[in-house]
Amino acid sequence: MRTLSLAARYIVYRPGLAFLQSLLLAFGVVLAVLLLQTQHAVENRLGRDGGSVDLVVGAKGSGMQLLLSSLYHVDAPTGNIPFTAVATLAQNPLVQTTVPVALGDSVAGYRIVGTTPGYLDFYDVTTRTGRLFAQPFEALLGAQVALNLGLGLADTFVGTHGLVAGGEAHASHPYTVVGILPPTGTVIDRLVFTPVESVWDAHADHGHTHAAAPDTRAITAVLVGYRSPVATLRLPRDINSQTDWQAASPALEGARLLSLFGVGLSSLQVLAGVLIVLALVANFIGLMTLLQERLYDLALLRSLGATRRKVFGLVLAIGALLAVDGALMGWVLGHGLLWGLSHTVFGQELGLVAFMPLNAEFCLILLAPVAGMVAALWPALRAYRLSVADVLSQR
Repeated sequence: MRTLSLAARYIVYRPGLAFLQSLLLAFGVVLAVLLLQTQHAVENRLGRDGGSVDLVVGAKGSGMQLLLSSLYHVDAPTGNIPFTAVATLAQNPLVQTTVPVALGDSVAGYRIVGTTPGYLDFYDVTTRTGRLFAQPFEALLGAQVALNLGLGLADTFVGTHGLVAGGEAHASHPYTVVGILPPTGTVIDRLVFTPVESVWDAHADHGHTHAAAPDTRAITAVLVGYRSPVATLRLPRDINSQTDWQAASPALEGARLLSLFGVGLSSLQVLAGVLIVLALVANFIGLMTLLQERLYDLALLRSLGATRRKVFGLVLAIGALLAVDGALMGWVLGHGLLWGLSHTVFGQELGLVAFMPLNAEFCLILLAPVAGMVAALWPALRAYRLSVADVLSQR
């Protein structure tokens, strides 16, 4: 305990230099905390937004785009497939659940999803107020849609053509709000649900052929739930090879998306590592400078009875304390920035949580004193080999 107290006094002797050394390490830890929390939030968001959907079936094209458009609702659809695909897939013995998804309209930028109430079963959620939609142009609102648009039960609104705000309004086909969902922290908070027939009827006036006749009606995709684990291997392969449709697995495409996201994070992780290494180098230089300035004090300690091991441990303790100071400073600053980001649109969409530390963060803090002692090892060895007589004779 006396060693730590003495080490703290040595740091206080040069507070400006010690602060700069700790600050450099803090920057590295801040970046590491932000990266860890962002990656964790993305992984959680993909898992939550995917619900219990096992497979998404849609038009040929990019599997990633199919998933992003029809499950995560952040991209344009790959095209349409016949509505008869729902019945065809439902007859497959490997399939438990089939839910149609018809896209094409939005309200104030929020997507209107033509589907069935079975969509909500994938997320194990039911209405907070009101009821489920049953008739065309009845609408069930996600919590964020209702809040941001100020809509309540029995209110009406008009959809616009396209998946972004500013499209042509379907003024002759207003929607009536019949229910509102509770907040779920998933993509359904930002969606408007209505029967598939609503989408068809709204587009019939615009001359879309898929709305004109039952045998030509189309949908964007089908969400599928498996009956057994065997379907994981067989069903996507069968659909992709034997039909004109495309099957995309949320598990596989989600892992691919995370790997692509990870490529972008890698460069930032390297930067965080470089900052941490530079901080340790700065600690090394600072300790060498401090050692040179306080050689006489160390010699006096030795002459007063301090052993070589005591002096060696003192320098190691200084390095450890500097590293711990920097790590704690970075951890606090990192979560402070997370708190600020969590109140932005980006943070809310991603689901950033300010004060839920990850295990990896604790590992950073626990490893900090070890890294500090490694940086202080050479200065500590020099202090260990210090010749008391030579130093005192110079005064």
